[in-house]
Amino acid sequence: MHVSKILANQLGSALLLFGFAAVPVFASGIVSCPPVPATTSDFITPYVGAGNGCSAPDGTFQDFSVGDAYNQTINGTTFGSSGTVPDVTSGQIFLTTGPSNPKSIEIFSPGPNYYPGGPNPGHNFPTNYCHGDTGSEGWCVNGADQYLTSQITFQSVFNFPVTEFGFSGAAYGSTFGKPTALLFLEVCPGTLTFSQGCSGYQVLEAGINNSNIGSVSFGIVASFAATNEVASRETVLLSTVNDKSDSWAAMGNLDLIDAPEPATMVLTASVLLMLGLIRLRKTA
Repeated sequence: MHVSKILANQLGSALLLFGFAAVPVFASGIVSCPPVPATTSDFITPYVGAGNGCSAPDGTFQDFSVGDAYNQTINGTTFGSSGTVPDVTSGQIFLTTGPSNPKSIEIFSPGPNYYPGGPNPGHNFPTNYCHGDTGSEGWCVNGADQYLTSQITFQSVFNFPVTEFGFSGAAYGSTFGKPTALLFLEVCPGTLTFSQGCSGYQVLEAGINNSNIGSVSFGIVASFAATNEVASRETVLLSTVNDKSDSWAAMGNLDLIDAPEPATMVLTASVLLMLGLIRLRKTA
C-alpha cells in the first residue's frame, strides 16, 4: 500500500476519535488525474513537453518525455544499438491515477507488443496481446530474439516535502528461454532537471534478468533529504535474445511510491487537530 496513504488513513482514524472528520489540505488548483482507462480512447496524449501531464492530491507530474535507451549505459548495463520492434511513442504511454490509490499516479504502456509468430505476423496488437497472458497491461514483446527499450523522463512537484521516491510493479516472462524484463529507476532529488551527473543521483534496478522465473513483484525506492522536487527517468528493457523458441517478456504497470517527510505529517496532524478543537469549542 502507498506509504502516504497508510499515514493518511492512520491520521484519519485518530481524528475520528475526536468526533470530526479529517479535512484534506491540498494546494489550490490541484485536480485529479483521469480514471484508469478501460479502453485506448481514454488515455492522455501526447503529454510531452512543458506543462503537460496531470496533478493528483500528492502533487503535479509534468514535462513527460518519451523515447528509447539504445546506446546508453545505466547501472552498468549497456543497451544495444537498436531494437527489433517499433519504439514506444507518447501516444502509447498512459498516465492515470493508481487503481488502488487515487493519491498518486500510475504509468503504463499498451504497446507495441510485436508478435512475429502470431495470427498476423509482423503486426502490432492494439488489444495488448502478450503471448501467455492475453490481458496483460504494460510493455511486452513476443517471440524469440526480440529486443525493446522504452524510456520516460518527467518532473514531480509534491505539495509536501518527500523523503522517498520509487515505483512498485511486476515483471513477467515465459518460463523458458530465459527472458529479461527489467526496470531501471534513476532519481535526481531536489531538482527538476534530470542528468546522470546530478547531485544526489541514485539508480535502482528490478525485474527478471535472463531467467525462467516467470514473474516477480517489486518495489524500488530511493531515499534522500526532504524535498518538494524530483526529476526522474524510468527505463524498461525487454529481451528474448537468448531464446531459440517462442518466449515473451513484459513489464506491468508502474505505481508511484512517495513518502512525506515525518515532520510534515506531524505539522499537518497538528493543524487538523487545532481545527477540530476550534470546531468543538464553537459547538460547545
